[in-house]
Amino acid sequence: MGSDAVVARGQATVDGHTFFGQNLHGPHQVAARICFKPGRDFAPGEMCGIPDLAIPQVRHTQTVLGILAHNSSGLRAGLNGTKVAAGCLPLQVRLRDSQPGLSGPDLIRLVLERSRSAHQGMEVLVGLLDRYGQGGSTDDDHANCDHAFLIADPREAIWIETAGKHWVAQEIGSVRALVSSRTIRQDWDRISPALSDFVIRSGSWPEDGSKIDFVDAIGDAPEEHPRSFRRWGRAMLLLEEQNGHIDSGIVRRLLRDHGEDIEGAWMPSIDQTSSGVCRHAGMLAGSATQASFMACLSDLPSLPPMAWVAFGPPCRSVYLPLVLTARVPEALTSTGLQSLSAQLHRVHGMIAARPEIWPEMGDAFDRLQTEFDHRAEQFASSAATTPHVLEHEAYALMEHCLARFESALAPALEQDTATLALAPGR
Repeated sequence: MGSDAVVARGQATVDGHTFFGQNLHGPHQVAARICFKPGRDFAPGEMCGIPDLAIPQVRHTQTVLGILAHNSSGLRAGLNGTKVAAGCLPLQVRLRDSQPGLSGPDLIRLVLERSRSAHQGMEVLVGLLDRYGQGGSTDDDHANCDHAFLIADPREAIWIETAGKHWVAQEIGSVRALVSSRTIRQDWDRISPALSDFVIRSGSWPEDGSKIDFVDAIGDAPEEHPRSFRRWGRAMLLLEEQNGHIDSGIVRRLLRDHGEDIEGAWMPSIDQTSSGVCRHAGMLAGSATQASFMACLSDLPSLPPMAWVAFGPPCRSVYLPLVLTARVPEALTSTGLQSLSAQLHRVHGMIAARPEIWPEMGDAFDRLQTEFDHRAEQFASSAATTPHVLEHEAYALMEHCLARFESALAPALEQDTATLALAPGR
C-alpha cells in the first residue's frame, strides 16, 4: 500500500518550473479513476458533504483534477486551477483519535479546493487538522491512519508529516523524494503549537530546551520501514544525480524506476520486490501502482494548469496530458468497462500473464508518449487567451490523445476477448 512522491523545484530543473510526481499504490484489482470538479460558488450555510462531519463550504472553490480514493470523494493526489499540486501518503498511526476525523484524501480535496498557493494550502491543512483531526472512512490504506502531505506551487514546496492532530512542516529547497514513512527529524521549519508540550508530558522527549526530533518523539523508528527507506534512498540518489538538469522525462523515468538491479525489467510475480518506486503485482492478489500523477508547475500566466496521468504501473503505460479547463473526456472519469483505466487494467493483466507481448506494445507506447509530449508542447506554446477557445483547444488535445491511446490498446483487447470466448465453459 502507500505512495511514493518526488518534487523538484525550479533551481533543480532545466526550465525553472517545479515538478511534482506521485505514484499511488493499492490493490491491483482496483482501477484508478480521475475526478474533475470545476470551480463554483456556494451559498452561505452549504456543507462539504463529508460523512459524519459538518464542515462548512467556502464561498468559492477552485477547479480541481485528481485521482480519487477508492469509494470516497477525497483525492489521493491532484492539481487545481491556480497551479497548486498536492498529494497524501499514509503513515503508520501513532496517535489515534476516537472521534470521526478527516481522511488524508478528504484533506487533499479540501486543500486543493481552497488554496491559491502552497503556503495557503498548508494553512488550510493545519487548520482543518486542528479542528477536525484525522480518521475518515475509506476502503483503502487511508482509513484510520496518519498521513504526510506534499503541497507545491511554481515557487514553493512544503512537506508536512503528522501524528493525529500534531504536525511538523519542512520547506523543500531543491529536490526531495518522499515515501510512506516519517523522515522529518530536527530539520522541520514549523511545528504545531501543542506538539512540544505533548511529547514532553508523555515522556517521549526531555524538557531540556533541545529541538524536538519528530521521528524519535513520535516513536516511528526507521528500521520498521526498511523497504520504504530503500526506495527513498534510491530516489534521492537519482534526483541528486540529475539536480539542475531535471525535466519531465527525468521525472517520469524516476516514477517508472524498479531499482538498480532490475532497471527496466518487468516483474510479473508478486513475491518480487523492488527498491524503485514503480510496483507490480502478478496474477494473484497483491499491491501495485494503480496510477502515476505528474504536474509541471509554471508561474508563466500564459501556460494553463496541466497534469499528466498514467493508469497502472507507469513503466507499462503512457502519461496522458490533462488540461484544467471546463471539462475532460468522460472515458477518463467514468468507471465502466469502456473507461480508459478499465481497458488498460485488462491489458496489464494480459502482459502479466504473457510478458512476450510487451516488447512490441512497449515500442508503440514509447511512440505515443513522444507524440503526446509534442502535441502538449504545441498546445502550450500557442495556448489561446480567450477562455472559450482555450477550452476547445484543450479538449481537442485530450480527446485526440485518448483516441490514439485507445487505438493502441484495441488489438490487445480484441485478442483478449477472443481468448475468453474460446475458453472452456464459455
